[in-house]
Amino acid sequence: MGIVAEVEHPQAGRLRQARAAARFSKTPTEFRRPAPALGEHTEEILAELGYSAGDIAGLRAEGATRA
Repeated sequence: MGIVAEVEHPQAGRLRQARAAARFSKTPTEFRRPAPALGEHTEEILAELGYSAGDIAGLRAEGATRA
């Protein structure tokens, strides 16, 4: 039924993950990249929210975020 797709993850290797439940012929879904690792985009998101590099470093040093 094509419910499961295999994707290559840079750290975990080859992973199997579920495809979108609803699929339409004119708007096909695709996997562009694997799911992010925990904390992978934290610094980017905090910067977009207005946190300075120093603030982000402080949060990381306190253990409030992961890098």
